Amino acid sequence: MNYLREQIAIALGISSSELNVEEPLNQMGLESLMVVELRNRLRAELEINIAIANFLDGVSVRGLSELVSAQILDVKFISQPPVLSTVTSNQNNWIEGEI
Repeated sequence: MNYLREQIAIALGISSSELNVEEPLNQMGLESLMVVELRNRLRAELEINIAIANFLDGVSVRGLSELVSAQILDVKFISQPPVLSTVTSNQNNWIEGEI
């Protein structure tokens, strides 16, 4: 959450200690251009994609942190290679995998 606090504070032009993690970002003054810049930074640095609507619909720093964490965990899970094993029968060679 500290990373997000810093990035949001930069976008708002304030110090991260001034942020209330429970207050909706749109009520803190985060405007659409700031949202696009912040979303692009998160996309580039963390390789995640948070919808602009989430920022504008009143997500808080804490809520954004949960969205980011969920996407990072999904990406790690999806990027794991499947476990493959070869099963030999009298008729065919089969490859079984876990997804």
